[in-house]
Amino acid sequence: MTAHEEEGPGGQDGVVDLMVRTLRIDSDESDWRKPCDKRTIGVDGAGTGITAICPQKLAKWVKDGRPEYLAAHYAHEYIHILGFHHDKKPKDESFVYQIGDTVEDLAEKLRKSRLNAS
Repeated sequence: MTAHEEEGPGGQDGVVDLMVRTLRIDSDESDWRKPCDKRTIGVDGAGTGITAICPQKLAKWVKDGRPEYLAAHYAHEYIHILGFHHDKKPKDESFVYQIGDTVEDLAEKLRKSRLNAS
């Protein structure tokens, strides 16, 4: 509830300090190319507090007009930065995935309501 980031430099409590970047799969992070071409969406930062997204996923979501997927990814990874883990639970029982799903649902409803309003 205090938005105290367990990983990375943290910041001010009570403030969501979400630091994001895109993976550089054509350079020093080329080992992410294969995972990014498959199921991997991004990474939580491995203790740095900076979440990263696969450029392929970002480009696809922009092309498909689905910003809710990006919102869900960042929410999911931020929950990791707060110190929550998957704990080998099925997706539907994992708090980390449930938060991502909730954010995706809310962002999709907002996107659709804006489309209907125009």
